[in-house]
Amino acid sequence: MQFHSADMDQIIVSLVNIVERFLRRYLPHDGRVCVALSGGLDSIVLLDIVDALKASLHLDLRALSPNADSWATFCAEICDARGIALTTAKVRVDTLSGAGIEGAARKARYAAFAEEGSPYVLLAQHADDQAETVLHQLLRGTGLKGLAGMGEVRVVSTAQILLRPLLHVSRADIEATARERGLKWIEDESNTDIGYMRNFLRHEIAPRLEGRFPHYRGSRQNTPVRLTKCSKRWRKLICGGMAQMLLRMRWICWPKRGKSMRYITGSFGKKYRRLPTPK
Repeated sequence: MQFHSADMDQIIVSLVNIVERFLRRYLPHDGRVCVALSGGLDSIVLLDIVDALKASLHLDLRALSPNADSWATFCAEICDARGIALTTAKVRVDTLSGAGIEGAARKARYAAFAEEGSPYVLLAQHADDQAETVLHQLLRGTGLKGLAGMGEVRVVSTAQILLRPLLHVSRADIEATARERGLKWIEDESNTDIGYMRNFLRHEIAPRLEGRFPHYRGSRQNTPVRLTKCSKRWRKLICGGMAQMLLRMRWICWPKRGKSMRYITGSFGKKYRRLPTPK
């Protein structure tokens, strides 16, 4: 996709404004924030934007690279040139955990984030990643929460929150911004391996969907947002005493209530975890 100069300027300004509004909304004044830096396109652009905004937002900017040695070296060079403190973490992926390679790798990264210690960690997932996530969850037969995809904010503990400022930005705009600003990044060779489900969806399925449904790029961003709102409303209803009422509804047989009750107990802690089985 080719962009004219005026269009390119508009894309960059829009992208920077999106990130700035996001950070002002969620980060405290003089807050410490860490960018999860893989060395790939998305995280490099995110680091570049946050670095440009850190003075006006009074941010204590850090970076974390949970990568292999060659990638960590590249990240170190990028951060050294910008005067950004970088923590390098060698993560170990437990391939026997039963969560799959992607799930195990995500768990290992989250452990590295927790060890780094910043209260806010910025992740560079974008709109294309969100679409792949939702499609993947749909094929797995997930529920409402899974179909909502990734959230902009994820509270992983009382000491740390994960934030995704680029979740409504397309990969095309991110790449165009990187090229215009002369940024360098590393291409992950595994991203072309369609043996991974996410890569298969990205390279084989998504282009066909976009070819058949021209408005796919726009509409795919609305669904997760709407489902997230529905999920939150559903939780509020349940939190208001719906759990006990659900147990007493004789016209819903107990086996069919299994998923609903698992959702309740997972969302609201121990309060509902020892509900009796109806006779």
